Amino acid sequence: MCPYVNIGYILKRINVYILKRGLDLMIFLGVETSGLDPKKHGILSLGAIDFKNPTNQFYEECKIEDFKEIDPKALEVNGFDIKDIKNSDKKEFKGILEDFNSWVNGMENITLVGHNIAGFDCLFLKEVVEK
Repeated sequence: MCPYVNIGYILKRINVYILKRGLDLMIFLGVETSGLDPKKHGILSLGAIDFKNPTNQFYEECKIEDFKEIDPKALEVNGFDIKDIKNSDKKEFKGILEDFNSWVNGMENITLVGHNIAGFDCLFLKEVVEK
């Protein structure tokens, strides 16, 4: 479990659903990564938008962990370059999780949605928090 962020608290409050009616709060979430395998590749950015209030947004980029692999094809898709993802001025991903935790703090009955979120984004998030 990540010592910096109470991600368990976030994940317990977030229900992953295919869009359905009657939701109190819907957040669209997306990550950009250095490849397709959560065990080998790392998260490069995390973004989220409050569906009811689109001006309420979260977006941060982070540096890739040194032991993570980089697939050049992934960088072609997401537009990042090696200089961007190895920038020592950027936070590590656990740092942006802290910021995301602060952003969602106080939000209730959150439904998290996104493109392939259960099969991709959440697998990467799970990999990070289980270290």
